Amino acid sequence: QSLTRQIGMTVENTQLAEAKAEVELLRQIDELRSDLIANFSHDLKSPLGVIKFSSTTLMREDVDFGPDMQMELLSDIVSQTDHLSHIVEQILELGELGSSSVQLRLEPTGLSELCERVTRSVRRRSPRHEISLDFDPPEIVISADAQRIGEVVNNLLDNAIKYSPEGGHVRLQGRILDGHALITITDEGIGITTEDMHHIFERFYRGKNAVSAATSGAGLGLAVCRGIVEAHAGKIWVDSKRGAGTIVSFTLPTFGSHPEESL
Repeated sequence: QSLTRQIGMTVENTQLAEAKAEVELLRQIDELRSDLIANFSHDLKSPLGVIKFSSTTLMREDVDFGPDMQMELLSDIVSQTDHLSHIVEQILELGELGSSSVQLRLEPTGLSELCERVTRSVRRRSPRHEISLDFDPPEIVISADAQRIGEVVNNLLDNAIKYSPEGGHVRLQGRILDGHALITITDEGIGITTEDMHHIFERFYRGKNAVSAATSGAGLGLAVCRGIVEAHAGKIWVDSKRGAGTIVSFTLPTFGSHPEESL
């Protein structure tokens, strides 16, 4: 009888633990859903508002807008539509990266040339920041899908600038480490809290700080970066200290690191 009671108590405790775990899982799912809705509402409401305002303004018959004003309103519509398209593209890309259907066009790619091309575009968008490049050796050839890796570098540089609102120096470095290319992007921004560090590569997650609250973004950029890097058999990680800047690093295979590859 004692053994039977112990077995019964064990079964009951197991059932309670399973029920508690299920409740916790449902709570986390509900929290994720709430965060997703909040992020999308924030990120979609602003561009949609601009598009609606600009469109209805152009449709007014009681005001005669000059060519310059018309062009300004149309430019706003185009830029905000591009922003919405970018969000949709990121969602579609995440879905592709999360499945076995992702197709990479791997080819020998000069890392420094790729990074310089991306950096030129970023510099034009943010002249307040000094962006320097440093590669050792100068010519590092990776086996990569150049378009997707360019997207990773662009996203990481954008983040470095976004979270360095006072300007400052952003360093992009390339090295060879254990037969792989190691790329690091270092900023002098606000840094990342310990709490955020555990979640920054999660989909739809945005840091809980004033800069995140004041800037647009659905929390997809770093999740996309991780998916692309891991699809290349690389790794990505972050080192940061609140108020002391952030270092984002990722690795990629060098061309010729696989037996089937040859120049």
